[in-house]
Amino acid sequence: PDQPAVYAEYYPTQMFGARGPDKALIDKYVPDRPVIWEDWAGHAVALNSKALALMGIDKDTPDPEPGVSYFVRDAQGNPTGWVKEGAHESFLPKLYKAINWSPPQEVSPDLLNTYLERLSAYGEVAVFDAGGSQDTFKALSALDSQGKLHLYYEGSRVFETLAELPQRIAEVRDWQARFGGKHVRVNTMKLYLDGTSEISTSALLEPFANDPRSSGRLRLSPEDLVQSLLRLNREAIDLHIHVTGDRAFRAALDAVEAARKQLGDAWRIQVTLAHCELISDQDFPRVARLGVLINWTPHWSGGSFQGLQETLGMERYNNMYRFQPIISTGGTVDFGSDVVSLYEWDRANPYLGMQIAHTRFDTDSRYQVHGVRKPVSEMLQLRDLMKGYTINGAVQLRLADRMGSIEVGKLANLVVLDKDLFSVPADQIQFIHPVAVMFEGKIVQGALGP
Repeated sequence: PDQPAVYAEYYPTQMFGARGPDKALIDKYVPDRPVIWEDWAGHAVALNSKALALMGIDKDTPDPEPGVSYFVRDAQGNPTGWVKEGAHESFLPKLYKAINWSPPQEVSPDLLNTYLERLSAYGEVAVFDAGGSQDTFKALSALDSQGKLHLYYEGSRVFETLAELPQRIAEVRDWQARFGGKHVRVNTMKLYLDGTSEISTSALLEPFANDPRSSGRLRLSPEDLVQSLLRLNREAIDLHIHVTGDRAFRAALDAVEAARKQLGDAWRIQVTLAHCELISDQDFPRVARLGVLINWTPHWSGGSFQGLQETLGMERYNNMYRFQPIISTGGTVDFGSDVVSLYEWDRANPYLGMQIAHTRFDTDSRYQVHGVRKPVSEMLQLRDLMKGYTINGAVQLRLADRMGSIEVGKLANLVVLDKDLFSVPADQIQFIHPVAVMFEGKIVQGALGP
């Protein structure tokens, strides 16, 4: 009651159906203070009337990216309070100024290390940050100089348009010069090529089931994506692309193919496609041929994401999260958690991720009511999951010459597990944990021996 604003997480994305949440519901309970209520997936928020007013968002406010980043409106054109893909974010400073308050932004070395040591306890020795901040890298640099950083940290910088790419490249160079070190590197750009299917902002080959007039749109044109690849190749900066819909996936492959055709042997960057929730059959064999890497979040392989049945329809819903064809045709698939807050911290556990991807059945009772995720043929094999978390992850981070496998000449980054991954029952994989973690020859978690 003593706070000037309310920021809340995580309402189920499908909770309010296709029409989404309405400001009137929040106004009923909190009419006097601005409320920002984020959904489970982090790609949409609900605002109450007070928040909209303090931000100056009304009927005449233009949408930042119509069809992708926008304010949902009623029949009269007034914002309902449902906001997709961060359309409100540029208005937040106005709200904070009005209430003379802003959320804490500091990222201190000690605070950051609390989370990184938890990752280390899982046996993780390298991570990728798909959209880091300057404060984060400053804190990382301090930890590294103090000898407290027990993992390699690869950072990235988000860009949204071809026009702003030169400035973002300059920022990457600046961050690397100021904060880069033995275990910290910033040499990747991040692009959101589409949104998410559960709120109908992904880019699809066929229209949404709940809106036959729309199949979504790309956030960067195919031509600009090719030019971005060519520019990044000149700069030797890798690219990490968020894609969820099958049209976005194809557009990314088409752009890589076009850029590689122009460059020939001069092609030298890595392109990673993240999420890749819906893929057309004809695009599977292109992944290995084009040398594109695939990053998937294994703990999504069960039933945690809902709302997609309404937007995609059951046929496409039952044809999601397919990575076995890519693995079978020689493509490289690696894994990460995409965890961004303490609320879901337990799902940063890679062994939990392995279990869910191997069984297509969630470990959380809330999601188990949805049963085993179809198609069951996409239950990933443990050996492929192990490779995805080790050597394939090292490939994406350009660390495969130093780690990711146990070989003479590589760093002594070793994890001793309490159970054999290949012997425990499938529903017990999540309970595996390291008894010791060695980073560069030093025990940093647990202990060896009696």
